[in-house]
Amino acid sequence: MTASRLHPARPLSAKLGLASLACALACLCCGGDAVGGSSRQAALAGAGDFFEDSHDIRRWYGTLPAYAGLLQIDLGRVIDDRGDPGDLTGQELGMYLDLAGGRFGTAGLLLAADDGRRPAGGATTLFWSRSGRRVNLGLMAGFRDAESASGSSASAVHDLRSEHDLNLGVGLRLDVDARTYLDLALETTGADRSLVENGRILVDRQEDFGTWSCRLRLFRSLLPDLALVGAWEYRRLDQIWLDETRPLPADLEEDVHRVGLAFNYFPDADTMVLLGAEYEDIDGLLSPLEAGWGTADPWRHRGFSLFVGLETRTRSWLTLRGGVRSRLSKIENTPALAEDFDPDVDGHVEETARRLELDLGLALHLGDFDLDLVLNEEPLYRLGHFLTGGDGDDTANFSEISLTYRF
Repeated sequence: MTASRLHPARPLSAKLGLASLACALACLCCGGDAVGGSSRQAALAGAGDFFEDSHDIRRWYGTLPAYAGLLQIDLGRVIDDRGDPGDLTGQELGMYLDLAGGRFGTAGLLLAADDGRRPAGGATTLFWSRSGRRVNLGLMAGFRDAESASGSSASAVHDLRSEHDLNLGVGLRLDVDARTYLDLALETTGADRSLVENGRILVDRQEDFGTWSCRLRLFRSLLPDLALVGAWEYRRLDQIWLDETRPLPADLEEDVHRVGLAFNYFPDADTMVLLGAEYEDIDGLLSPLEAGWGTADPWRHRGFSLFVGLETRTRSWLTLRGGVRSRLSKIENTPALAEDFDPDVDGHVEETARRLELDLGLALHLGDFDLDLVLNEEPLYRLGHFLTGGDGDDTANFSEISLTYRF
């Protein structure tokens, strides 16, 4: 591998241990810490599990010590996961710092607005991690809540919709050998759901820990400029679902399997090329809690995707990114939680969908600040306002923005 224009080359030699190998994969591209957050991951084909980034802290708790001394703000997305204009989701503020210079580990605080998950409310999450010689231990505890009440009196509440989630997680970053390390995370969610309509208690279920997940990924140095990344995840969702507009609570069950493989190629210390494939398998069932509220609604989704990402630091102050993901999906019935679900449509629906997703992004490096942007293609072709576009929704020039400060 040739020396970088901005920084000396950092070969992934066989002598690398946990700290140095992880640092090399995180820092080899762009000559510094990989801290682009959600905007960087979105611009690189949404394949965040297959390269190092500060946004990993939310899923891989053992990575926290690598990103101490950061304050990161994600301003949210104005385009939802299906590519349609929508309200802002994914707004977050995260701060990560060493405690007493790292003697007591590394702590993190994440404050989030509506992130598109249920319940649709604010969330507070705490992280802690401690680095060992061969193992980093990480812990996570978070609370998400959304509650509304009306018509209350001294004796009772006539209308109440309450959703609370307690999330607990543990993670490890393990040095397997001189060229390999892995991340492991286990997470469980305790869901409290209450629903009162016109004084009648329809749902009152507390501390339901039927939702949990397990995930694993592995980084392996193959050559001085090439790394192999494998990832696997299983998620079990089992909790009460409360419709946002109608008093029709139901049992929600979902089993999700994901597996993928990717290569990280570093032609020089300022460039990363990402190439990989991913398979997703989802089975879901929505079952009404009481007779007369409808029938059980199952759905099934099988999806295979190929993704390619490119990131290069062309100047000391500028990094350019691009990502492409090609999806092939087979859908049997539409999940009832989708916005376009029509409860009056009966019968089995089967659909094969092909979709090509392209994203462009850039990062501006200004001293201790990094500004990461994901471009929205439509206003670029319509020549909208240079910075904000029309009204700041689907006509905005940027669909996602992250700001990072190193301290």
